Amino acid sequence: SGNDIVGSVQNYIKPEENCLLSRKRGYISNVCVHHSWRQKGIAQALVSRSMQELAARGMEQVRLHVDLDSQTGALALYEKLGFNASTKCVFYRKHLKM
Repeated sequence: SGNDIVGSVQNYIKPEENCLLSRKRGYISNVCVHHSWRQKGIAQALVSRSMQELAARGMEQVRLHVDLDSQTGALALYEKLGFNASTKCVFYRKHLKM
């Protein structure tokens, strides 16, 4: 919006992994939208454009990770865009005393 960034997304491809596993997979990562700009379709546009770009680069599938505890509606957005869960991971965390 003007000179302000209201959202971003990172896309990447792991060519060596794709070659080793005989697949064409791209990744979408770190989708974020400034809180004051949420619920305006920006994340959907970013992810949709990311999928188009990855397809244009020859990818046949796309993968992303989502925090199931996220309060942003990310899970519903990804499901709306046709993503389905393939695996669920457990992450451990520990607070460090400083």
